[in-house]
Formats: sequence, structure tokens, C-alpha cells
Amino acid sequence: MKLSMSLIAEYLAPYQPECHILEDTQTITGIRFFSDQQSSFSREHVYLGSADGYFQDPRYKNTLLLANGQNQILCRGAEYEDLLNDVLSAFDFYRHLEEQLLILEARHGSFREIVFWVESVISDPFLVFDLEGTLLACANPERITDMELTENILKKNSLGSNIIGRIFVNEDGVISHDLTAYPQHLHTADTSDIGAVAMYIMQHGERVGFVLLLPSTQQRASTAMYLAPLFVRAFAMSVEFTGENSLYQSPRSILLRLLNQETVSDTVLDSLFRRLPTTSATFMMVCKSMSIRNYTHRHLLIQEIGQLPAKTISCEYQDCVIILLAEEDQTAILSCIHKEIPKKNMAIGVSMPIYDHHLIPIAYQQAILALNLSTETGIRYCRDLAVSYLLDTLCEKEIAIHLLHPACFQLSKVDTECHSELYQTLQTFLFCKMNRTEAAEQLHIHLNTLKYRLNRIEELCRIDLKNPKELFYLQLSFAIEDHMQNQRRTTPPLP
Repeated sequence: MKLSMSLIAEYLAPYQPECHILEDTQTITGIRFFSDQQSSFSREHVYLGSADGYFQDPRYKNTLLLANGQNQILCRGAEYEDLLNDVLSAFDFYRHLEEQLLILEARHGSFREIVFWVESVISDPFLVFDLEGTLLACANPERITDMELTENILKKNSLGSNIIGRIFVNEDGVISHDLTAYPQHLHTADTSDIGAVAMYIMQHGERVGFVLLLPSTQQRASTAMYLAPLFVRAFAMSVEFTGENSLYQSPRSILLRLLNQETVSDTVLDSLFRRLPTTSATFMMVCKSMSIRNYTHRHLLIQEIGQLPAKTISCEYQDCVIILLAEEDQTAILSCIHKEIPKKNMAIGVSMPIYDHHLIPIAYQQAILALNLSTETGIRYCRDLAVSYLLDTLCEKEIAIHLLHPACFQLSKVDTECHSELYQTLQTFLFCKMNRTEAAEQLHIHLNTLKYRLNRIEELCRIDLKNPKELFYLQLSFAIEDHMQNQRRTTPPLP
């Protein structure tokens, strides 16, 4: 882990160092020694030497100097060997801290474990909240000096809307309208308070909470800017945020778990779908860029969709962008997609309506099926392709043709031998949903003629056209027969 001068100064606090840190950057990789003649110092190292030899000023007698670039830390009365050992220990300490936090990330450690490490290095209050401002974890709460915040936490276990509603400015005095994924040192406008270091907790690119670190000095604020991201990454991967029953997971995380067919509790599923409109059906859209910049397009799309007012949940999965959306938002989503990526470069598959939250993996398969049924670009709806796919699946079996209703073969044979039209009559009758008047009009025959033909069909084939099961069998058989004939017409002959 690279260190900054503020991190080193914080570790050397027992020496009560005099700090002159003008450009604090996290670039220091080791320690070196400087001579009396040295006038410049690399940013990659901290240099140790005698201050009175460097400044040639009697006031710095018995003072050791740590220098880095234009930054200086002065330690009066320190022993050379002791200070050297403590600076070396600082590298070991922060390296060990980083290693422990990485271990906690990997095994999804708990809030309690992470707070232990926070308190080992930070003596100021460190607060963790969900997106609604509810307090989830806290280190050093007894050191909070803001009375209003203390009262909110003690009575409401919350940051409080009165504090959230304050106007905050950054170190340049510019109003900050929102937190970011990186630490910011924010101050309440028109006050001289030291402020807070704040940043969002991000999970799979989505905000799931935020942290506030309340430094007691400007020096500790600088330290917090470097340490906050380490702790935030650990909190983001904590069991409280990632556990299978956690309500603090990002919607993207829950969607990815569902796509991977992991177990997700009903409570977590409800929290996911509460983020979508409830006035219309939910669909899944799978988008695949056909251009060479597929990776770039995926991330671009997710970012653009996340900025829309439409309530959607999107993620990257298996080289595609997956979007969970309400039916009413389809037009807005498609417009956003085609605004960024030309239609000729994008293939999109849309699932059937999702009426059961547990069927999201099935909806994904439906959308992928629609996507892959053609190599062309454009948008394809599973519902439009479902019947054709079902018939294709049935026709793949060679025996399928021999399982059609016997009436199909018998009527074809009679028509050939007697020059009748019984096959077409039954097919049209079924197509017209057994409406005799409509079927007669379609066939251009009198209604009595149709009745005669249907009676003749029932006698020849020994079937009952009032039996629902018989009718379904006949409808399916005719649909398969028509589908196979269409395939024969569209399939080019072998050379």
C-alpha cells in the first residue's frame, strides 16, 4: 500500500509532529535518507534527516525532518533510530490493514469485524448508513460533537432529514448536490466546521448506502480521504450487504443472483420489485451489441439507462445487457438504446410478461431464445416467436408426423380419391374457432353445405367435433402439418 504524508503523520501522532503538508498525495513507497546538500525530494519516497542541518537554523536543533516533495513533518526531541523504526512500522501497519480488509472483502466479513479495524486506525466517528439514512454501523460514536446528529442517532437511529437537508459545499466552496463513489470533504455552508468525509457505498455499480467520517482536525480529514475507500469496499462486500437475505443488496446484485439461479428469499424478491412500477407487467430485455466495441457498449448502456427517470434494473451478464423493466417503459428504453447505438448494430430479445418473481431465470431464457432465433439485428419478442419455436421443437422428432390426428391423413386421401374438399373444410372450421357462419363465408359455400360436410367428416373419421380434447388434438395436428409445409417451401433444395 502506498502512503501519503498525512497517513505517516497520523501514525506518528505520539511524537506530536509539526506538519507542513501542501500537496498530500498517496505515492510514497519507501523511506530514504537525505544529506545536508539535498534540495529536492521525490514524491515516491519519504526522506529522513536532521532538520537543523537542512534549515541551518538553531531553532531546529535536535529536530528530525521527514520530507516528501514540498511536504515536511518535523519531530522535535525524537531519537533518530526510534523515528526510523516507527516510519518503517507505518508501512507495515497500513499494509497489514489493507491485507486484513481484503480478506474481509473476500469472505464477506460482518459490520462488527470491519468496525474493529476502523477503530484500530481511526479515532474519529465513522458512520455507515443505508440510502434512507438509517444508521447501520458506527465506530467511535461517543466522539460525535454535532449535538443534532447525536440526538438523531440516539433517538431515531438515523441521520435525520434535517441534517440531510443542509447545504454542503466542497473544499472549493462549490455546492455539492450529491455524494459520489469517491470520497469528498464536505462542509456545511456558512460555517467554519471541519466538516465530514463522505462517499457512497457502491455494489455492482449501484449505490446501496453511504458513509460519513467526522474528522476532529484538518490533518485527520486528509487521512480519512485515503482510508475511507478501503473501509467502504469492505462494507460493500460485508455479509449485511451481500447475504442472501440482506435487504441492503443492490437491485443489480439481486438480479445477478437470480440469473445465476441462486436462492433468493421472497422478502428480498419483494424489495427488488418494489423498485419497479406496479401498474403494468414486467418484462426482461436482453441486448447484445453486434459491433466490435461490445464491452464499451454494455457499460455505456447501463450508465445511460441508469440516468433515465424510468424505474428499471439493469446489469451486465454473459456479454449482454439485461434490463428488467415495466411494459410502460419499453419505448423509453428502446429510444435510449438506439440513441447510443444504431439499430443496425444491436440485437434485442424480449421475454414474455413476468407475473411470478421467481420466474426471472425463465424470462431470461425466453429473451435469449428470441435473441438467438436469428443472426440479424433488431428487436424480437418471445411471444411472437413462441408458437413457431414450439412447432419446430415438435417437428424435430421424426415420429411427430406419425402422431398427427388420423383425420388429417384420412381426409387428404378422401379428397384425392373423390375430388372433395373435406380437409380444407375442417381446417377452415378450426381456424374460425368453430364458428360455422364465419367458416362458410371463408369457404364461399352455403351454411347447409358446411353442416353436411362436417357431418360427413364426423362419420368418416369417427370423431366428435363437440369434444374439446378432440378439437385441441385436431388444431395442433393441423398447425404442425401447416408448419412442416411452410418449412418445405422455405427450405432451399439440396444441390
